[in-house]
Amino acid sequence: MEKGAKEVLYWKEQIETKQRLERRLENLYIQWKGMCSRENELQVQYEKEQSDVQKLQQKNAANFIRKVMRKQAEQMEEKEREVLFTQEKQERLQKEKQQMQQEIQDIETALQEMADCENQYDTAIQSAIAYITDEAQRQRLQEMADKQKQLTHRLHEKQECMLLLSRAIHTTQAVCKEIQQAKDYGRSDITNMAMVAPEFLKHKHLDKGAKLAEDMRDILQRVEQIYQNVTFAKNLSINLDTKAKIRDYVGLIWHDLALYDDMTETEQKLQKIIWQLERLYQEEKQKKEEMQTEQQNIEAIWLECL
Repeated sequence: MEKGAKEVLYWKEQIETKQRLERRLENLYIQWKGMCSRENELQVQYEKEQSDVQKLQQKNAANFIRKVMRKQAEQMEEKEREVLFTQEKQERLQKEKQQMQQEIQDIETALQEMADCENQYDTAIQSAIAYITDEAQRQRLQEMADKQKQLTHRLHEKQECMLLLSRAIHTTQAVCKEIQQAKDYGRSDITNMAMVAPEFLKHKHLDKGAKLAEDMRDILQRVEQIYQNVTFAKNLSINLDTKAKIRDYVGLIWHDLALYDDMTETEQKLQKIIWQLERLYQEEKQKKEEMQTEQQNIEAIWLECL
């Protein structure tokens, strides 16, 4: 009997370890996406700074007066420092990515080895209960074990839903961030503030947001399939066709204002979706905590009898 109880407790600890690793892996996946996005931003920044250095070098090659040449030389030194600083940030990010990738691989390997621990746990429970000679007690413990198994299955489903909602929240927030940044450049375009090509920067963020929105729509559709009473904004689009872009580049002020209003409307829809997702997540979290408490109470009772 004592041996059976130890076996049950061992596999119980394995399941808890597996759950911790799964949570850690999910967080790593989210951080990995952020690193990849940061890597792309640094590459764009590096290319821009390199281009600035090349332009200054070309200017220095011209027959400028000494004062202008000295000023250009100082600017080039500053730009070269910026290039080196960006390179250092890229190297640090690459090192962090390698370390994170190794940790992800280690966790995935460990989870593969622990794939069957739930079945082993159930088997250990049945073996321990089989040793009980009292028929009434054995039946009572069997009913409690069955109840616990049902709760475990429901908790697993609840966890999957929470992971999906978490992904949906993060992807929608990423799209919303690009819209917000595009709006910032849109304001500069409208007010004619001193800025190099605000239309280009604006559409750069809109295009990035449109690309991220493809993943967002897929995840939101999966959420809607699970939660039938949830309906998100339909036909949500932030993609602009070529004509719309040309109109924004060469159009009049009301074209800029119209695009700004479109971005504001899209941002409001995204914020509403995020609010709905966060509300669903908190509801699921509360249900999960209640189920975990019930499971722990049942488990504590019958473990004392083993």
